[in-house]
Amino acid sequence: MDFPLVSVALAYDPVATPFDRVKFQPLFDALPLFEKLVGLTEANDIRPPEERKPKEVGECLYRCGTATRADYEGRGLARALAAHLMVEAKKAGFKATQVGTVNNRLNEIWERVPGEVGAGDGAGVEGAKSTVVSVVDLERYEEEVVGSDGVVRKVNPFLGAKVLRKCIYVTL
Repeated sequence: MDFPLVSVALAYDPVATPFDRVKFQPLFDALPLFEKLVGLTEANDIRPPEERKPKEVGECLYRCGTATRADYEGRGLARALAAHLMVEAKKAGFKATQVGTVNNRLNEIWERVPGEVGAGDGAGVEGAKSTVVSVVDLERYEEEVVGSDGVVRKVNPFLGAKVLRKCIYVTL
């Protein structure tokens, strides 16, 4: 590449490319709270269990990661990337996309997606609609842990991070 990479996004079809735990194990090893976060997100999902996973190829595109270099934040790159992803997913025949966030700014972008009625931005997919299906408040989350002294204590393994982890389902 002869240009600077400033923002990236990852997405996949979970039916065409099912989750492979073995491939993700190095990520879980490096970020042990990631697996806990995924589990909490699934546990808080408001949809009936049978509606949570797509059943056919092309039904729902999962967004599984995004990053923008700090010196390029605030320039609208994540929103433009979201709009582009939605347009390309719709062209490819996807009916929806699902986004797991751990960033309050991404929550704002995906909760009012480009092209959604009232967004007034002329980008994205006209008529797209987002629905928050799961929320985990990392600042207030607590779990009970038994210490070596046998005393049960409430702890926040996320160290009170001021972030709402959300799973947002977007109908295209």
